[in-house]
Amino acid sequence: MSMSSPTSSPEDSPMSSHEDSSMSSDDDSPMSSHEDSPTSSNEDSPMSSPDDSELICSCGLPAKLIISRNRSPYRLFYNCPRGQYNQCGFRQWFDETMQTDNQHVDQINLISIECIQLQERINEIEEERGQERSLRFKERAELNSQLSAVKDEFNKIKSEIKPVNKSNPTSAGVTFQTMSMSSPEDSPISSYEDSPMSSPEGSSMSSPENSEVICFCGRLAKLRLSMTSKNPNRYFYNCPKRRNNQCDFFQWFDEPIPTGDRRVDEMNLISTLKDELDKIKSKIKQENDGLDKIKSEIKLENDGLVKIKSEIKLENDGLDNIKSEIKLENDGLIKIKSETKLENDGLDNIKVEIKLENDGLDIKTEIKLENESGSMPPLN
Repeated sequence: MSMSSPTSSPEDSPMSSHEDSSMSSDDDSPMSSHEDSPTSSNEDSPMSSPDDSELICSCGLPAKLIISRNRSPYRLFYNCPRGQYNQCGFRQWFDETMQTDNQHVDQINLISIECIQLQERINEIEEERGQERSLRFKERAELNSQLSAVKDEFNKIKSEIKPVNKSNPTSAGVTFQTMSMSSPEDSPISSYEDSPMSSPEGSSMSSPENSEVICFCGRLAKLRLSMTSKNPNRYFYNCPKRRNNQCDFFQWFDEPIPTGDRRVDEMNLISTLKDELDKIKSKIKQENDGLDKIKSEIKLENDGLVKIKSEIKLENDGLDNIKSEIKLENDGLIKIKSETKLENDGLDNIKVEIKLENDGLDIKTEIKLENESGSMPPLN
């Protein structure tokens, strides 16, 4: 089994500066470099708790495993677990500390990227859901406020309607709510003055007191004095709004209408208000149905979030399994190295024995040569 440690360029090192200058400069140190240091980014994501780390930082604490998002995005590195201003400065790339092949490093980095993407999607869904819910609640509150205002106006109009005095229809308290049968030429709308509470000079007509006439807008009609040449100094009722916003209500003060017609107009006004109430209630019902639909969608999104969280948990479990496999492979490497050392020691012992045997053979050869030389007869 051949294992190769991943290499990284100097610019990818967590200890290098943004400008790749020497470590002697205070401005280029990893603690002061904002862009290059893997711990300077607020977006770095911790991948495991300090208890899961096998490295010890310079403080003597278990190092924290973090995902870099700046110069080397989505690359794992170990960092001091203390706060930003209390760190000892320990940094080490994860793929440089693990004695494993590039395949496992790539798998870990891909899983880390998927975890970050899933978490970002969860945050986006929760933010969109909160904004939509706030908007729906605001629209519903506005509709309820409009409904309350219409109800108050409706109750006010009902309280102002009084029975007709049949014996004297022109007396105080009589309500006129229909338009007179006078021709348009007789209308004093184009020229009038607001009526004072006393009769004008030269007029034999008395000014009305405490009259309660309701126009088509549901408001108290205003008593005015005609200034036309055809109907000079004649009182009439019309809408109290400004000219461009007035309804078509008009009634001469001295031309009372039959009781039946007045009742019909009152019922028509009430019916109109009821129709408005029904429209508002219908709109509120539609909004409530929309809220129910949104709640159903939110429930589906929550179910989707639960599913995504389950997938993230499975991915994390996969990371743990990969770490376990890497640890087993490292243990296997250590065991193979031990066996290789024992074999090498055995070879050395065999070499020593062979050398000793060779030395013994050399001694025997010398002895034999000496013996042969001693047995030879002396020369005359």
